[in-house]
Amino acid sequence: MNKFKVGDYVKSVWFDVVKPIVAIDENKDTCTIKLDDDWYNPLVLILVCNFTKGQEIEVSQDFNDFVYTEEFLFYYPNLEKPFVTIDSGKNVSNWQFARPIQPVYTPYKEFDYSMLDTVLKVQGTNMEYIIVGYMFDIKTGDVLLQKTCGVQCIAKSLTDLYECFTRVDDGTPFGELIT
Repeated sequence: MNKFKVGDYVKSVWFDVVKPIVAIDENKDTCTIKLDDDWYNPLVLILVCNFTKGQEIEVSQDFNDFVYTEEFLFYYPNLEKPFVTIDSGKNVSNWQFARPIQPVYTPYKEFDYSMLDTVLKVQGTNMEYIIVGYMFDIKTGDVLLQKTCGVQCIAKSLTDLYECFTRVDDGTPFGELIT
């Protein structure tokens, strides 16, 4: 049930109108969610917007170009641009698309032995490798990887790992978190 909270905007499988959650009644056996004056089972609701007032979000008029970070004010579902925000200059704007601020990663600068046994997946495939060692090379400083379902070993630089691999446990890039 922790999927929903008061203030989230949802729609139902029965109607396309987007409504804010007014109240949540959680008992040990059941849970119901109030929209306007009616109560609904959470299984029939679909989350549309769960930003909270004052939350920093990324916004865009073009789904591929999230370049602005603004403070969320409210979601107005009847508008073509339903995300209403305020910027640092106190200007209010409407946006067609919004998302939580995305974390930024950068390649690791040097190998750390805590990276050993990290399982990585080649992006776009299901091929998994585990970090088994480090081979110092003045040019590349290669990390040794072994295929998890075999004995094939490969050597890759930290930059290659960042660009081509993700962590199996959480899907994040193999790199240092900046923001």
